[in-house]
Amino acid sequence: MVLPNHQPLVVAEQAATLQAIFPGRIDLGIGRAVGFTSTVRRALRQDRDAADHFEEDLAELLSYRAAALQ
Repeated sequence: MVLPNHQPLVVAEQAATLQAIFPGRIDLGIGRAVGFTSTVRRALRQDRDAADHFEEDLAELLSYRAAALQ
């Protein structure tokens, strides 16, 4: 998943759902690229600086995953 294009909560929820359906078979890959073109970025409602928030988004995602695993 490309984190700047998805909200951290949505990524955590989708990963948890897949893990529940397929235990031990899901690897979550996280990227920080922004939308491919300006048209795609507009469709995703992202700006060019969305990747600049990657570290905060990743920390938020990890906190949701940690809470789900407890």
